[in-house]
Amino acid sequence: MTKQKLIIIAGSSWVGKTTVTEKLFTFYENSTFFDGDWAWCVNLFRLMTQD
Repeated sequence: MTKQKLIIIAGSSWVGKTTVTEKLFTFYENSTFFDGDWAWCVNLFRLMTQD
């Protein structure tokens, strides 16, 4: 079983985040590129907590 990776790219405007992310997307097979600029209101995850 291959280990899965979550890579988060963050930073100021105009520093190349999208460019780096697009390069990583082409490098890794079976990957997903989620651009936050295009998804303003998305609930992707639900955190489960124990009471």
